[in-house]
Amino acid sequence: MTDDAPLPLRWVACNREGEDPRVAKDSLPDPHRAQTAARIFHRLNLLHASPSPGTLVSWATAAHYGALGICSCSPPHLLPVIPPSLKRIIAYAYAPTSPQCHGVAQAPPATDLFHLSLQSLCEILRVTPCHEQGIRGTGVAIALPDTGFAAHPWFESHGYDIRRVSTVDGMDPAEDEQGHGTAACANALAVAPGATLLGIRQADFSATALEVALAQSPHVLSCSWGWDKDYQSRDQLRRTEPHTALQFDDMERIIRGAIQEGTTVVFSAGNGERAFPASMPEVIAVGGMTWTEQGDLVPSSLAGSYASQFYPGRLVPDLCGIVGEGGKYPRKGHIMLPTSRASVLEGENLPLGKTTSGWAITSGTSSAAPQVAGLIALMLEVNPELKPMEVGAILRNTARGIPSPETGAGLVDGEAACRMARTWSPTGASRPPS
Repeated sequence: MTDDAPLPLRWVACNREGEDPRVAKDSLPDPHRAQTAARIFHRLNLLHASPSPGTLVSWATAAHYGALGICSCSPPHLLPVIPPSLKRIIAYAYAPTSPQCHGVAQAPPATDLFHLSLQSLCEILRVTPCHEQGIRGTGVAIALPDTGFAAHPWFESHGYDIRRVSTVDGMDPAEDEQGHGTAACANALAVAPGATLLGIRQADFSATALEVALAQSPHVLSCSWGWDKDYQSRDQLRRTEPHTALQFDDMERIIRGAIQEGTTVVFSAGNGERAFPASMPEVIAVGGMTWTEQGDLVPSSLAGSYASQFYPGRLVPDLCGIVGEGGKYPRKGHIMLPTSRASVLEGENLPLGKTTSGWAITSGTSSAAPQVAGLIALMLEVNPELKPMEVGAILRNTARGIPSPETGAGLVDGEAACRMARTWSPTGASRPPS
């Protein structure tokens, strides 16, 4: 840690009798003493917070602590010195440290299995040249309703702007038992590191989740989920599952309203399923292509394509992001993604001994959709006037590969899409750059 980096210290107040709560009968720190200490902190120019009654946390540089005689920070095993003005009200202070076992690793673990890093993902999607030009999705908000969004140290080390919301009061949006939402949002942030990620933890995948997400006023809505129901007509669905049919009607209304208001909506096309709402003609349905160990780009054996029965004439997907191979484990070509500690996803495709590191080698169209959402954020940074239908047209017109039922228009191309977005005119044609 450098001398000018903030160093946290945690301060615990004496109990009501003025005794050390570690050894006294009353082990509860006195909140009134902590309030007095907070006023002294203010005079000492120490930034502080009160995590709970009776405790304080201060942040200052090592040099500032040293000038106050609190902590020289060298050697690091010495405890902070409590200033005379605090000795009657503070029992002890210490510098918190991270746990050394069962903790989440900031850096991904090593493995011999062929996989993609998030950096190599950006190179394959050709968004790295955009980043080098300063195009990072700044000023664009991506809403992502999913299973939760853990405070992974990888996110913190990159300084990403993640704002977490829950659809249910009292449900912590930073908890992610499945690990799915944490991994999905890493794809969007790798592609658009300057964007604001609105993580919506949902109790279920429902119209309510969409409403809560859209209430945050996002520019892009990215959903990595759906229902495997588009193998029948809507009339058949109404006869066999009337509640589901009404739910789909409700979601259609919400999604179409969002698009009319200017929000671009992205859905994963599914990993072999026939997914709604991805099959809605108005949304951008994202399938998957695989980058092989030999450097070839091929349709993924994990993702699928289909002709919609809900919307005759509609073919899914529209285009593709990057996903790995299907088949038996270990499955190659997937992406090393941060995920939540002790989640269902943690350790997937990793060797034994590295399965509790807070990482997984995984993907699927659940990863491909937020990749495309991140690219849309880059496009909207260079041209905020783009409408959702124009965004889709640009992505399709600039995609790489030969169009096919399996891959739609092909793999998105970040550099080409941003270049066309910059020169796009309301008539649908490119205009000379100003």
